[in-house]
Amino acid sequence: MTTHELYLRRATDADLDWLCALRNEPEAVRYSKSGVRTREDLEHDYLHNPGKFVYIVARADQADVGFVILCEEGDGTFEISIAILPELRGQGLARPLIELGSQHAAAAHDARGVLATIVPGNVASRRSFEACGYVLDASASTEVLQHFLWTPTARG
Repeated sequence: MTTHELYLRRATDADLDWLCALRNEPEAVRYSKSGVRTREDLEHDYLHNPGKFVYIVARADQADVGFVILCEEGDGTFEISIAILPELRGQGLARPLIELGSQHAAAAHDARGVLATIVPGNVASRRSFEACGYVLDASASTEVLQHFLWTPTARG
């Protein structure tokens, strides 16, 4: 498996147009639980919300590849959302992105658990999260959304 040297940097207002374009890309919207988001939504609901942490994921050469959003859910749990640029999908980036975001939630935000909410038809996402140690929480899942939980001890 190809390894990817990735790092996170906190998103700023200067990233809003890029974030909005990636967040509203048709495939991303198709599997989103909230549909299309405006630039203003992203600015107010994400970048300027103290309980949400938006990170740009970049390669060592500083080329942006996607984003990770961590939303504080309370009780030490964070929800993770990821997106990868369309032209980079299928290149093995999902798992490293998920692992980076999950480990960052534990290390930087003291997360005791990280939740992924996945639309049932998004098989690639489900497989990627499961490969990273996320486990289906059937009691919290519905026909519309499936909840997967990762704990820092799950990956050792």
